[in-house]
Amino acid sequence: MSADEGVRLPSFTMRSEPGCLVFVVGPSGAGKDTVIRLAARELDSAPRVRVARRVITRASNDHEDHGSVDQAQFETMSANGAFCLEWAAHGLRYGIPRQVEDEVRLGAIVICNGSRAAAARMRRRFVKSAIVLVTAPREILAERIVARGRDVSVSNRLDRDLENWVHDDADHVIDNSGNPADAAAELVSYVRCLLPAGA
Repeated sequence: MSADEGVRLPSFTMRSEPGCLVFVVGPSGAGKDTVIRLAARELDSAPRVRVARRVITRASNDHEDHGSVDQAQFETMSANGAFCLEWAAHGLRYGIPRQVEDEVRLGAIVICNGSRAAAARMRRRFVKSAIVLVTAPREILAERIVARGRDVSVSNRLDRDLENWVHDDADHVIDNSGNPADAAAELVSYVRCLLPAGA
């Protein structure tokens, strides 16, 4: 579904009212990193749009640009108020820099790779927000997790990830079972719907 065709935009949204955190969530294997990375290339020329750079207690990799810290560093940053939002998942800790909140307040559309576990807290923290769910059929998710070569029980991980996924919780749902470029184009279209006219 195109974001221009009957998409449910957040209730606050008016093209004259800029600023929004686009919180992209989805189960393991959904391809969120890829979709966000491809969408960011298309939106690079839009001055109001940027992608948040998360801080994670995991080594950097080729799939996502994030700040890498160890557990002790993360706890120090958290205690010092470095994050406007943080959560734990799969044995790791994730933080969104406080500057993201300031950027949204000043009118930016910030795309953030998020987590459903933090969605309720995100909604409370960011009045101007939208949740975009990126997903795919279970069998495709399983294939992608196996292809990553991570030492996990695929069935257990999918059961855990999919147990409470409710599409109605999201403002927009993107099916990334096919070409990720198509899913990225849908995210781009959705984000552009949030921009003020002429931006």
